[in-house]
Amino acid sequence: AAPLATEKQQVAFLRPCGGAASSGTRQTDTPTDHARLPDCWASARWIVWRREMRIIDVNEFYTLTGGGVRTYVDRKMRVMAELGHELVVIAPARDNVIEERHGGGRIYWVKAPRLPFDRSYGLFWDAAPFRPAWIVGNWQGAALKVFFAHGDNMATYAERWLERVASREQVERWFSWYTRYTGRFLTNFEAFVTNGPTLKRRYERRGLHVDAAIPLGIDANCFSPERRDHSLRAKLLAQCGLPPSGRLLLGVGRCHPEKRWPLVIGAVEAAGAKLPVGLVLLGDGIGRKALARRAANSRHIQLLQPVFDRERLAAIMASADALIHG
Repeated sequence: AAPLATEKQQVAFLRPCGGAASSGTRQTDTPTDHARLPDCWASARWIVWRREMRIIDVNEFYTLTGGGVRTYVDRKMRVMAELGHELVVIAPARDNVIEERHGGGRIYWVKAPRLPFDRSYGLFWDAAPFRPAWIVGNWQGAALKVFFAHGDNMATYAERWLERVASREQVERWFSWYTRYTGRFLTNFEAFVTNGPTLKRRYERRGLHVDAAIPLGIDANCFSPERRDHSLRAKLLAQCGLPPSGRLLLGVGRCHPEKRWPLVIGAVEAAGAKLPVGLVLLGDGIGRKALARRAANSRHIQLLQPVFDRERLAAIMASADALIHG
């Protein structure tokens, strides 16, 4: 929830690293005592009012083709509508379109160039990295502005690219300019929030102040161990050339270098030399063909298409013995 402190004050959010923000107005009502809020919010001593809000989420990683960002933003949009609030997303697309969502909320698709290495995504290219951060940060409206980070670009790119030649600490020193750059645009925001304590510790280790860490949740009614299906598990193991007594590992995510699937495949191959271990990878993306070639000679590894049906995906996840990622 976004805190407000004055009548008809607006609230703005900036979402994933590289792009998301929000703004909206609402009438104030009786304030909620900050002491009753979760610790991470109460410590900020903000006031949360009980009337409706509008949040504008400027989000470069919200895409028509789905993915984790779209999943949680769509869910947030539904929950906010149920609570009487409105979420409006501004995201890059191939054409300018306004999409009204059933039940509340809308998407403003803004025509923008595609990301060169992954055409599923677009970027607001008319400037430097973190351009949405500067656009929202420099905006002179009355809304509170919060930068929300659900990822770490330094770890995703620089540390991964240089991991064979330098330690994490060395890479962070070499790219300290990037931390300073991040710190400069963060001065335009009232708060900096991450999606969990691990990410909070990373940013704080580099000298950035994080106001709160708020882990993203799951729908426990859907994604539950109770959905475990032994017949489904046996079928997946059979696809991996293994009997029901084997061990089934599951990987879910985009076929992209940042997911480190070749590392996972290598680890499963090493384990499979001694144990009956199978791996099912669910995903698609720019690296799919390369992954298919990498796993072609591993008969206990199956690269399958993404599963968009949530209940089906929940059953597959519950039926695996372990979830693995890079």
